[in-house]
Amino acid sequence: IHQQIIQAGHSALEAGRTFNEYHGTSHLILFAVKNQQELLEVRQYLIDNEVNHRLFYEPDHDYHYTSITTEPIYGHKRSIFKHFKLYKGETNERT
Repeated sequence: IHQQIIQAGHSALEAGRTFNEYHGTSHLILFAVKNQQELLEVRQYLIDNEVNHRLFYEPDHDYHYTSITTEPIYGHKRSIFKHFKLYKGETNERT
């Protein structure tokens, strides 16, 4: 589980550098995916729904993609995420 926390932190930092937007309190919400292929499917979904995002790869893990962070999401765009499964740590890893 510690690697997931580290990857979320890296991804959030990169997104902050990329989007450079601040409108008050920010929120970090983690969604679960099973593998890199599913992560790339989420990326395509974001592209299809015109959500700016940053795909993060981990150079210490053979340059595999490990996470995606979106631009800050407001208003109606929030609804496009309603079908995603929330990350729940080890619980997700057993399913």
